[in-house]
Amino acid sequence: SYTEGAQFILDEISDNDGPVIITTGFYIAAAKAPETDGPPGAIAIGNALSALGKEVIYVTDSYTSPLFTDDVLETGRVVVFPIADQETSKEFAQKLRDEINPSLLIAIERAGLSQDKKIFGHGGKGHYRVHRQD
Repeated sequence: SYTEGAQFILDEISDNDGPVIITTGFYIAAAKAPETDGPPGAIAIGNALSALGKEVIYVTDSYTSPLFTDDVLETGRVVVFPIADQETSKEFAQKLRDEINPSLLIAIERAGLSQDKKIFGHGGKGHYRVHRQD
């Protein structure tokens, strides 16, 4: 069950009482929409962790954040990560990490940049363009 899995996670991080950050979602330029299977999984894990008393903070982008409604979140805060250049993203991430001091970071279908600044999907066979909001 989700709760048994969440208890396993809590047992593994018992030495740190900080919140759990769960990141999810990414924009698919070809579809002109966010991917939609990662966020429900992130919410299920987050709800299970919350039910066991752990504070959960979801981190996603502005395209995916509308999926995180009060109807599906039992508890938890949503932080919208800016879609920006790499330096701005690093600064935001470091500030967020320092502010929250998480016990754990769980990334569910959250794509990141490769060394050549591409975001790969489809088993590494293709890549997505980085889509920025200005």
